[in-house]
Amino acid sequence: MLDRVASVLVTTAKAAGREKLTYAGESDALAAALAVYAAHAGLPCAVTLSSEASDLEHLRASAAGATLLEPSKDTQPDGALSAEDISLATRLSAHTIACEIAEQMQWKLPETLIIPGATPADLLHFEQAFDFLLEHKWTNSARAPRCFSAHMAPPPHARDRAPARIAAQALRQFSDQVIVIEEDLIREILLSMARAGWMISPGAAAGVAAAETLPA
Repeated sequence: MLDRVASVLVTTAKAAGREKLTYAGESDALAAALAVYAAHAGLPCAVTLSSEASDLEHLRASAAGATLLEPSKDTQPDGALSAEDISLATRLSAHTIACEIAEQMQWKLPETLIIPGATPADLLHFEQAFDFLLEHKWTNSARAPRCFSAHMAPPPHARDRAPARIAAQALRQFSDQVIVIEEDLIREILLSMARAGWMISPGAAAGVAAAETLPA
């Protein structure tokens, strides 16, 4: 989902004639994705990464050649993407993904959709996107899919990653559409799929685990 949001933001920035893309928000994953997509588009990029950013997020941003800015709670860099920019790109991303899903399924909708890492707000954007397809009769289905998100929870003994576990559990308490998957289970699924000859992402493994928890 965040890769699509980053793609939309970079595309619109290029179309608007921006000479540089700057992101100083709170999502390390989005910052890393923006760095990669901006590099592919030939657009200089500067991002902030928090102290909790993973090694992979640091690697993606630095390998893409992004300038790393010092996080600041008081000021925003000139020309930084606004919260409104991110919100609009998220809505557009949900609509494009919903259309692609419907097209790939010959304009029929799935009964259930699991979006790894999605927030309750993201789920709402997807529900609105599918409602739009139904309202305008772009699909042969009678109803929109049930939308859920899957979030990975680090093990309780990983004290350095306690904030990520707390955040996942807080989302679960906020919405019954959020499914929390233990990291150890995701690792087991990754190994099992690898032994069968399939290489999938941790997000995909979280989706597989979440699907097994849902009633038919």
